[in-house]
Amino acid sequence: LHYRRWQDREQAGVVYEPGASTALSMWGLSGLVDEPDPAGNVIPNSTLWRSRIRLGGAPHFMRVSVRGTWP
Repeated sequence: LHYRRWQDREQAGVVYEPGASTALSMWGLSGLVDEPDPAGNVIPNSTLWRSRIRLGGAPHFMRVSVRGTWP
């Protein structure tokens, strides 16, 4: 799962929270690797991130929750 984090939004208090779940009822970071994507294209003031499940893990659903306000 790839998503973009915008620096000005993070500085304003927006929080990006990746999550994984095996049953859609409980979300967490178990088995999840969340890191900047070094192969991501460069867009000023942003970073491309990738979340992935480690090999051998149980099947998962993935999401990114975004909290906060942006004018």
